[in-house]
Amino acid sequence: MHAGDVRDVFGVPGAYAGAGLPDAPALLVRATREKKHVPLHADLDDVDDPLRLGDPAAGAPPARYVGPAATLVRLYAGRAAPGRSLLRAGRCGGGRTEHLRMRSRPGGYGTGVFLNWTRPVVADEWGAMSKRAVLEVIALDVEDAVAAQAGGADRLELVTEMAADGLTPSAATVAGIRAAVDIDLRVMLRLADGFAAGGPEGAERLVRVAGELREAGADQFVLGFLDADGGVDLDAVERVVAALDGCSWTFHRAVDRAADRDALRKQLADLPGLDTYLTAGSAAGVDEGLPTLVAEVRRRGEPGYDQTILVGGGLRLDHVPALRHAGIDAFHIGGAARSAGWAGPVVEGAVREWRRVLDGE
Repeated sequence: MHAGDVRDVFGVPGAYAGAGLPDAPALLVRATREKKHVPLHADLDDVDDPLRLGDPAAGAPPARYVGPAATLVRLYAGRAAPGRSLLRAGRCGGGRTEHLRMRSRPGGYGTGVFLNWTRPVVADEWGAMSKRAVLEVIALDVEDAVAAQAGGADRLELVTEMAADGLTPSAATVAGIRAAVDIDLRVMLRLADGFAAGGPEGAERLVRVAGELREAGADQFVLGFLDADGGVDLDAVERVVAALDGCSWTFHRAVDRAADRDALRKQLADLPGLDTYLTAGSAAGVDEGLPTLVAEVRRRGEPGYDQTILVGGGLRLDHVPALRHAGIDAFHIGGAARSAGWAGPVVEGAVREWRRVLDGE
């Protein structure tokens, strides 16, 4: 029995935040490593350095937790957190997305709750689980990746050749970045400028490249192909998605070039792993696309509109208040994370400023 259980029975506020709480994180790190639990990256309130719990050799990207240490203890102890919510966890290999509910289970540590969530998990001051705004940053190499993570990025989009608006990086680059950071990575699957897959031969090449990237450690992707008329190239998308075998993926800004955005969304609605649209609402950027973004987020729950809207493409800090007010909670930056444009690396301070604004500080 945890001492917090006794305090909780008597209605003591902060039942799991007793005098021993400062010692609990280190004990959790040791216990979860010894028991070879699923990796978890925990950013605790009022603690400067993140905790890395679980087995570091597990070979899976870590789950994310942001919030009070007391709630983390409560969850690892298998106790229910007030206001628990349904969380989504996408995993490759099963061809499906699992849904998990935080709740009390027997067995203490290691209830199996923590998996590779596609979004950071945030606990508010009452212990309720919710989602903070996601910040995704484009990274070209290890230097970019390390700076972006240090600045507070939740996820990276890995690309090369920004002169062509981002192409597929090498497997070696992906492996190097995967070894250097522990936040989520989404790897671009795009072999040439434009939004065409390149016909059957191009689709087959994309399938081969996807396999190589998965062997290098990639388990989340970015893709999107259109035909000559601006419709979705469903054959190419389906062939590539089948090769991903359930991995989470983003349909990128090809949606902003589509002849019919609504039709595209409905055609893709049931494809496994699709959880995000990267969009500015317009091919011209967020300035022009803001009304479309607001209209689409209001359609959540309709067929084709369950996926996260990840806003990117001419995105500026002054767009954030209106987007957040509309209910948009995922943001994508590239050049805005660099002080010298694409000729220079990601700057930790620039990313940190975006993190500060998104967190409402």
